Amino acid sequence: MLNLLSTLLFLAPLTGAYALSPRAPVPGACMKTHLPSEQQYTLGYQTFCETFIGPDEKKTITEGNPLVATVTLTAHDDNKPLRWVYKVSVYDNTPLAPRYEITRDMCLEKFKSAVESDAAGGLGKAYCVVDGEGVTLAQGGVVKEKKGGQGGFGSVYWESRGRLDD
Repeated sequence: MLNLLSTLLFLAPLTGAYALSPRAPVPGACMKTHLPSEQQYTLGYQTFCETFIGPDEKKTITEGNPLVATVTLTAHDDNKPLRWVYKVSVYDNTPLAPRYEITRDMCLEKFKSAVESDAAGGLGKAYCVVDGEGVTLAQGGVVKEKKGGQGGFGSVYWESRGRLDD
């Protein structure tokens, strides 16, 4: 019996059987959870796009005149209100002021792509997964779209993020 105990004690350091080592973070795991779930994020961009752009309307966005609004969502961790900003803006470095027309469908498509593709950085940047729950949370991000428009070339930015004072 003593031989068996000695053998087990000898092998324990080799197998790590007597101590647990900390687990490395899983890639794409959420470091914080005071964020909207993917469902809440979707509700937010749908509200934004449908409130500010009519079904058959073409909304004109110019540099210095973005389309921006804050939508109140529910945070995943504590179910408290979370103010989330949705913004469509234009940036250009030419002397002409570009104008871009966006539609409701464009708005819905671009904000959707932020959490369903790598357009805004993908897993770990624009969205993350709550470890142990499998719930996807939106972290915010920017989908940048290069455009040639009336009056110049530039980019349209489709941005979503938590409000800075929240």
